[in-house]
Amino acid sequence: MKLPRLVTPLSLAMALWIPGAVHAQRPLASPDSIVAVVSRLSGETGPGPDSRFAPRPSTADHIAWLRAELQRRLEPLGGYAVLDTFSAGFTSPEESLRQIYTNVVGVLPGTAGPGGQGCYMFGAHLDATSQRDKDSTPGWDPLTAPAPGADDNGSGVAAVLEAARVLAERNQRPVVDLLFVLFDGEEQQLFDPNKFLLGSAHLADSLAEADKKLYGFVNLDMVGYNPDGTDSLVVMTNGKSRWLADSVCEANGGCGDANDLALTRVVRGLGFSDH
Repeated sequence: MKLPRLVTPLSLAMALWIPGAVHAQRPLASPDSIVAVVSRLSGETGPGPDSRFAPRPSTADHIAWLRAELQRRLEPLGGYAVLDTFSAGFTSPEESLRQIYTNVVGVLPGTAGPGGQGCYMFGAHLDATSQRDKDSTPGWDPLTAPAPGADDNGSGVAAVLEAARVLAERNQRPVVDLLFVLFDGEEQQLFDPNKFLLGSAHLADSLAEADKKLYGFVNLDMVGYNPDGTDSLVVMTNGKSRWLADSVCEANGGCGDANDLALTRVVRGLGFSDH
């Protein structure tokens, strides 16, 4: 994963929520910081398991670490991170599996103060999954098989955490609240094919109940994906969020090739997205 991949979402955060910051100085992402997060989440380093499959109890170990890490990065700016639990909404045939899932929610208060009614949000799903054809792979079991998810979606989680780190390092705060959310239970479909997108649905309901307006949301998914050997990102948006795609392109210096990063913009009606 080359550094420009992460520079674009970091630039976007400043372009939208910290006026003038992008034009003054491009944010400095740290390759070491990014790789350290992905390595930790995929089980290559640290004590964590090599799976973040949502139903597995060991996934909670990664979630606890992510909350502490996000808290550490936001504290210098007066921010904080909390665990937001919710029911998985299914009955497991195995009592040992997780029944309660947990989003990690970081809050960076805006300079407008408590009077601000809305927020922007960066997000990424924290869970991972693995898939095999059971007929061609005898003995394969999703509950025990590795699901390290380095790209899908350790790379997106790393981008969210790095955005928080860079903002704190530069001592810059947004005008309105900025949320950093890591979603649990997005890819879990083990017992019910309709049970997925759980963490994002829970957060959406929570914002609606609190009458909190969401001005814009940037979802970072598989930003390390590099199928053809070029350093590229796809900016995908629906029609109503064209302005957000414009901001992404502006933060990157325009769509197309810039800073060794090929940025492709896709605007279409999104009837379904996996996140």
